[in-house]
Amino acid sequence: MGISTILSLTLLFLAFTLSSAASCTKADVAALNAFKNSFPANTFPNSWDGSDNCCFYDGVGCDKGRVTSLLFTSDQEDFDHLPVLLNGSLPASIGDLSALESISIQLQPNLVGPIPNNWANLKKMQYFTIYNTSISGHIPSFISQYTNLLELEINYCKLITGTIPASLGNLAKLQDIALDDNNLSGTIPGNLFSKLKSTDQAELGLSNNKLTGSIPQSFATIKWQNLDVSNNMLCGQIPSGGNYVPADGSGFANNKCLCGSPLPACK
Repeated sequence: MGISTILSLTLLFLAFTLSSAASCTKADVAALNAFKNSFPANTFPNSWDGSDNCCFYDGVGCDKGRVTSLLFTSDQEDFDHLPVLLNGSLPASIGDLSALESISIQLQPNLVGPIPNNWANLKKMQYFTIYNTSISGHIPSFISQYTNLLELEINYCKLITGTIPASLGNLAKLQDIALDDNNLSGTIPGNLFSKLKSTDQAELGLSNNKLTGSIPQSFATIKWQNLDVSNNMLCGQIPSGGNYVPADGSGFANNKCLCGSPLPACK
């Protein structure tokens, strides 16, 4: 076999491999097209051409022809996300991407409405981020069905109201919860991170909400990488013996009447 023939076959194989890797299931293509059509025309770049090669759409990540990640931001200098400004509501069609593991929607002030109920179908979700948007409603309790979830970030969304679902404490892999700068009320569930291994570190951001009650006693036994419940309406003594980070007490600052180490002693 001549060198030219080998080269031709090699190029043909590479072309077939790339084509196969990029070709998506009909369900995923339909879901992405429905997502695109939920927003005004010309919102998305030319790569979103409606073809089966949806793994080549900007902002879309794939594995073995299935869509596994969606990454959007309005920050033109963020090269990890597709820079696009989304005007409208969160599309229900995302819930049809059954292999989705990661979603990140950031800096979208014109994105409104609640998180759709059929997002409960995203059972493979690992990284869930909605940051700095105008979405509204409650934090869905169905997130507790994301048994593979590692990080949950719904923050800087002032129209998010209601309480923190206690069912989040049932997620054995969840190590990072960021719900800062929303309009959450009620108490902090005492079972958060209760399923973590003793060697796992946890991060919890609940600052700048309207949370009431006390710090759960269980927080003293968690291995903290970061804990921030500042700027709420919490009260009572901070459970003693905890390894709280940051150690200067700033994570407990500006509450109604919290006291005890690392803050000043209770009177």
